[in-house]
Amino acid sequence: MHKQQIIGGVLLAAIVGILFFSGPLGASAALLQTMTPTPAGVMLFEDDFATYSQRWHEAASPKAEAAYRDGMFNIRIVSPGVSLWSLPDFTTTLDRYTLEVTMQFLGGSADSQFGLLLGYTSDEAFFALLLSAQGEWFWGQRSGGDWITVPLEAIDPPSPVGESPLHLRVDILENTLSFALDDQESETISLPVDWAGGRFGLIARAGHGYADVVFDDVIVMNLTETIQP
Repeated sequence: MHKQQIIGGVLLAAIVGILFFSGPLGASAALLQTMTPTPAGVMLFEDDFATYSQRWHEAASPKAEAAYRDGMFNIRIVSPGVSLWSLPDFTTTLDRYTLEVTMQFLGGSADSQFGLLLGYTSDEAFFALLLSAQGEWFWGQRSGGDWITVPLEAIDPPSPVGESPLHLRVDILENTLSFALDDQESETISLPVDWAGGRFGLIARAGHGYADVVFDDVIVMNLTETIQP
């Protein structure tokens, strides 16, 4: 049985002083909908990026770009300290679900991070599960104008991180989260007290240099009532 990490309440971490770029990718909380109950194990969302479906928000600026490319979704940031995220057109609020993605770090500074955006309610209120190019895990929170990160003692990813694609699965059960990387399972994490469900997305953050990341095969399924963290 996994021991449980606590990240609820006040996050005991220094605020990272970086620029935060959101551009047109965010969506207002007004788009959030109440999820209609569905049978266990039902596929809620799937995208392999094989076609230009326009399901994900794209953006381009001199600092960063998020776009479909070569059958995948690419987030490339060329300005140090900038973050960029993208959400799909799936606007239903989720609270018990499995989210899977294949992702690969193509290049950039060692302190760059990439992963999944979770619990999104606005551009100023969301969380993120992040893996750095050095193989370190972080839990991030965007709150108002602040970006807060907490290191996680979790799975050791293959080294080097960018050598091959990585399969990440996240299981969220209302107020707990666990995840697996290439079938290596993490400890269970208690979600913050201000967790209120929300939308999901893809995110990358540049460190002292650039960051170039691709994502593929995003799958979301609702969880059964019997699954335990």
